[in-house]
Amino acid sequence: MIPELAGRPLDSTGAIEAFLASRPDTCNARTCATYAHYVRPFAAWLANRPISAAMIGAYLAQRRAAQKSSATLGNDYRMLKTMCRWLIEQGLLDPDPFVGPGRVRPPAAKRKRRRTYTEADIVKLLAATFVQAANKRNPALPRQRWAPGGPYAREALQARTLILLLCDSALRAAEVAALTCGQARADEFIVLSKGGHLDAAFISDSTRAALHDLAGQRPDHDPLFRDWHGRACTTRAIRGLVERLARRAGVALPDRHVHAFRHWAARQWVKAKLNDLTIRQLMRHASLATTRIYTDLDAAELAALHADASPMARLLAAAEQEEGANSDS
Repeated sequence: MIPELAGRPLDSTGAIEAFLASRPDTCNARTCATYAHYVRPFAAWLANRPISAAMIGAYLAQRRAAQKSSATLGNDYRMLKTMCRWLIEQGLLDPDPFVGPGRVRPPAAKRKRRRTYTEADIVKLLAATFVQAANKRNPALPRQRWAPGGPYAREALQARTLILLLCDSALRAAEVAALTCGQARADEFIVLSKGGHLDAAFISDSTRAALHDLAGQRPDHDPLFRDWHGRACTTRAIRGLVERLARRAGVALPDRHVHAFRHWAARQWVKAKLNDLTIRQLMRHASLATTRIYTDLDAAELAALHADASPMARLLAAAEQEEGANSDS
């Protein structure tokens, strides 16, 4: 049990608030706000009644009756499950509502086909490095020059490096935003992963060379990727950079277009015949179940594998040979 809670009997509301107060230790501000968004309505509905599988099930049923989307119901389930596991670790809850007979079941979710990038899309993104500035007098015409070291010149250098890094390492947007010039130059590529962990990520020599060029002679503490004003990139700035690059390249972006690079990288590792345990380490996942979300093949990939494995051609050829032998006799 954490020292601040030792010897303090907490009601359910106090326990939930203690959980939310612990989130900044392992989560960024945006994730903390997401936990509060999903957990506080449950605390208000619970009204100090004991936390149990029956109460959580009733809350989720009430949310389902209110016609919340399947994505919202899934987030409710995951956030409450994380909260309960933390409360159990701190000795504030027993038994686990998500384990054993009568446990809380995950809400049914429709299987969603996730679109990612094609190899042709990646090639177009890597090739679309020329940045055109806006012509304020005539917006229909591009401006061919921009100030040296300004945002347009900086974006031309950053865009290609960003795509190389996302495709090669499967970094999350927040991990890219946190990179410094010193990390880019280090012999071992260490990133600040989800949950505040320092993990090794792996990149090829070509990507490492691009990172070195982007860092240049800037101090080690300088942010590697910078926004329009020269400050450290936020995840929003990284998304905006990819959106502008896609417009120049003529590439239709999938949903969650920065995160989609993680799916693309995982698919490449599957094609290279890496097993899921290896891919889990490359993607820095805590759970193999999470990795399998990324390594599921799409319809085209499954069709190609099915065609290679199908015995139909062999069976038909054998049948024709058998028919010929029967007719000869």
